[in-house]
Amino acid sequence: IARKVRAFHPWPGTFTTWNKKILKVIEAQSSSASTSDYVPGSVIQTDDRRPEVVTGNGALTLQTIQLEGRKAVAASEFILGYQDFVGSRLGS
Repeated sequence: IARKVRAFHPWPGTFTTWNKKILKVIEAQSSSASTSDYVPGSVIQTDDRRPEVVTGNGALTLQTIQLEGRKAVAASEFILGYQDFVGSRLGS
């Protein structure tokens, strides 16, 4: 998934949905975090306060994201403004 994010930037971009809005993933990198306790698509937070999305094979650390109608921001800043993001599930 991290390679697709890089390949599809800037066009056509990599998207998912959150709270019925489009969420564009601009920068991300793969993570080897232990995620066996979570369902794929779940958003968790690392010890260094970065949001990660659980995948079928590990996790994806979100670095820069953009919510529909908003500016692109660092994911660590995004979770400060949208505290319900961590613990939610993307794409549903």
